[in-house]
Amino acid sequence: MKRFMPVFLFVLMFVVPADAAVRWGARIGIVDGEPMIGGELIMKIGSGFWFNPNVELSSDVITTNADVHYDFEISRDAAFWVGAGAAMINPDGQDLDVGVNLLAGLGVRRGRYIIYTQVKRVAPSDYDGFNSLAVGVRF
Repeated sequence: MKRFMPVFLFVLMFVVPADAAVRWGARIGIVDGEPMIGGELIMKIGSGFWFNPNVELSSDVITTNADVHYDFEISRDAAFWVGAGAAMINPDGQDLDVGVNLLAGLGVRRGRYIIYTQVKRVAPSDYDGFNSLAVGVRF
């Protein structure tokens, strides 16, 4: 079952319509007190809705997420979002698990980059959930 994680990541990150406008991003943060790094892509899927597949790695867990969020425009260069998504969770030393994410974030455009912060609650099916806080940049 652990071999499913790379396949899931490949499907999320690389099977994108050819005409889609895709941005890439990177993030750092904490997952329940442990350092985390991550990567993402973001693609508009409708009026205000965005598909945001991402992966986050910490010393305790690796998550691959298929998140969707809705942007609430604050100004021309700033937005607040809320969303949810599916997660594949690979805790250190345990079997692969599935779960759901709830998230909220705030982003500000600076030139061609978007600087953002995001909070996320991950709820696996087999054990207690965990929280993450990240700051990132979208290119």
